[in-house]
Amino acid sequence: MKQAWCLITLSLLVVACRHVSPTPQSNDTTRIASTNDVYNFPIKPGSPAWADLQSHDEMIAVCQLPGEILKEISTPGLVQTVLNYPLLSDMYAFSAVQQGFDSVTANFNGLQELLKRDNAAKEIAKFYYVLSPEAATTQSIEEQGDYIFRIAHTEVILAQYTVLEQLSAVELKELANVAWQFWEAKKALPEIYGGLGRESTIFLLARVMQKAGYAPFLQFLATDKDADYLVRELAPAQNEQDVATLQKIVEYAEQFVHR
Repeated sequence: MKQAWCLITLSLLVVACRHVSPTPQSNDTTRIASTNDVYNFPIKPGSPAWADLQSHDEMIAVCQLPGEILKEISTPGLVQTVLNYPLLSDMYAFSAVQQGFDSVTANFNGLQELLKRDNAAKEIAKFYYVLSPEAATTQSIEEQGDYIFRIAHTEVILAQYTVLEQLSAVELKELANVAWQFWEAKKALPEIYGGLGRESTIFLLARVMQKAGYAPFLQFLATDKDADYLVRELAPAQNEQDVATLQKIVEYAEQFVHR
């Protein structure tokens, strides 16, 4: 089943990567504070220069940020640069997203730098808060693919424990409230947001509850090894039992948000 999931994911990536854009495909980004130092990757998928690259290692090499830029780029600029990274979706080419995220991080100095910034969580959250799942309803199929992945990428980065550690209890609750709104919006648009698009929100909610120390959810993870594995590894649902486990997480998230 893991191989089947990877094949499905890779097919989605082919569609999304055909139209990789240097900026988000939504007017929502006009509400993000202006930043002039977003790094413009000189070689992008779809360009002749990209087609000339002979290996994945070469793709990784040409997408590194120059040292002087890495030192000077603002955190808001770095957030958008990371989300524009042409190989960010490589994280979905693994059996579990956490494994894929760790691999992408090991290969991209921009993501490494972002995770070191002490204001990373707040700046990523600012970007997340101006996205809107409903925006995809007015986009072409190609733009939808970009936008679905942009939301999912942002949620996966926010769900990293090192990122969530930067947020206070109040900020964690605010993030959970927004993520819950995203969940409800995605659930209402099943023709746009399938398993991949919805699971990233569920996992973000799960990890926020962990970091917030929500006792009922922590007890659930302590007594359900499957749930603990799914949340720890950001592992996609492979069977009906996994789907049921994710639904339980959603139920705990609803309790957490509305308590």
